[in-house]
Amino acid sequence: MRTIWKFPIPMAHRFDVKIPSGAEALTVQLQDTGPMLWAIVESDAPREARAFVIAGTGRSLPEDCGRYLGTWQQDGFVWHLFESRR
Repeated sequence: MRTIWKFPIPMAHRFDVKIPSGAEALTVQLQDTGPMLWAIVESDAPREARAFVIAGTGRSLPEDCGRYLGTWQQDGFVWHLFESRR
């Protein structure tokens, strides 16, 4: 079944999230006290680890920054989420 799921985003420079294979990342926003990633998924698909990178405004972007997914503000900082090209 095709549906939208959300995944918590850890506040780490680089991290993996296990999401259903072929998922389409939609956006990242704050919910309650932390960032969440929303994606369209096929709920029966096997899960795979996908790599993500968080970059702060004014900081160097890593070489492996891929598709931009969104921006959020938290605790006085502005953060940007990218899916890694690794």
